[in-house]
Parts: sequence; C-alpha cells; structure tokens
Amino acid sequence: MLNPLQARELAAELAAANMHLENRPDYRTLMPDADGADLQIVSEVDPAGPRFVDKDYDVVGFYKHFLLQHAVRNVADRTSDESAALLRQNRLSFMFDEQGVFIAEGKQH
Repeated sequence: MLNPLQARELAAELAAANMHLENRPDYRTLMPDADGADLQIVSEVDPAGPRFVDKDYDVVGFYKHFLLQHAVRNVADRTSDESAALLRQNRLSFMFDEQGVFIAEGKQH
C-alpha cells in the first residue's frame, strides 16, 4: 500500500507521462436525441497503443516538486533546499530507494 507521499509521487509520474504522450486518445460526445437524455462520451485510442516522446526528467521533476515540496523539510540528512533541488531534478523518491527497490515501510530517501 502506498503512503500519502508515495501516492503524490505516483500522481506526479502519471501527470508527467500524460505530458509525454504523443498520440492522445480522441474524445467526443455523441447525442443521438435532441434533449441529450442519451448522451454518450466516447474515446478512440490508437490500436497500436500509446506512444511517448523521450522522457524529459525536468518535466517529471517539475510535477514532483509541485506535489511534494511541502514534504522536503525532513528528508534524510538534507536541508529543505537540497531536497527541493533533488525533487526538481527528479533525483529524490519517496517510492524507491537508491537501488530501485520499493520502499514498503514508508521511509523517505
């Protein structure tokens, strides 16, 4: 289970992935009747699946900093400014340790 900071980090990653999506779904509204009682929202996706542009770590860092900047006061042995800079660089994670292993106990790295 994710702790609140990990959930925010995941949200940042998903927001950044959305920004990197090259072939977005096409959404439209269908209204077969005049009063809109049978309103339908449909989406069409590329049958080949999603395509992403190369990952821009500054974009990921922007979202992480935006969603996690309130939590940088007490991260490991770093100052708030150091932690904030690492977030902006996408080099600070609340989900994975330095070896890429999921942090199940909720410690901050």
